[in-house]
Amino acid sequence: MERTTTKKIVKVAALSAIAFILYFILEFPLLPGAPFLKFDFSDIPAMIGAFAMGPVAGFFIELIKNLLHLMLKANEGSPVGELANLVVGCAYIIPAALIYKRKKSRKTAVIGMTVGTVVLVLAAALFNYFVFLPLYAPALLTEGAGMYLLTVIIPFNFIKGVIISIITFLLYKFISPILHK
Repeated sequence: MERTTTKKIVKVAALSAIAFILYFILEFPLLPGAPFLKFDFSDIPAMIGAFAMGPVAGFFIELIKNLLHLMLKANEGSPVGELANLVVGCAYIIPAALIYKRKKSRKTAVIGMTVGTVVLVLAAALFNYFVFLPLYAPALLTEGAGMYLLTVIIPFNFIKGVIISIITFLLYKFISPILHK
């Protein structure tokens, strides 16, 4: 088992801070019919960290980012948004990082992010139906949850996975040498 080093902790902290800033200041609605679903770029630092240091680092970047976001927006109501962001972020990052870790190449990065996007979409649909909707909007469960999942949750998360994957793919080559120093 790999030892956690001070350098790795500092890298996770720095990427968590960048992810938090991206989450805090650059979130915006992506689909006009669902303004409460906000897209942000905060999974990019988490994916870069997961590719560079492994899936556990990616998980901690996601966790720290969401805890910081929750603390700063604590008076705005329910923590369901942060919980959803953590779950779907990890559903995307962990499978991608596990695949990339086996053989680090551009091809496995693309395969990993593709699998991560599929897992992201599936996890978002399942967790929304069984956990997030009952917590946040229980009325939707009796009034067309299936249509809501098909027309809002699945497209939103698919678009999110594709955008984050493309940006990560373009940035990782330039950022990874800094993380591997």
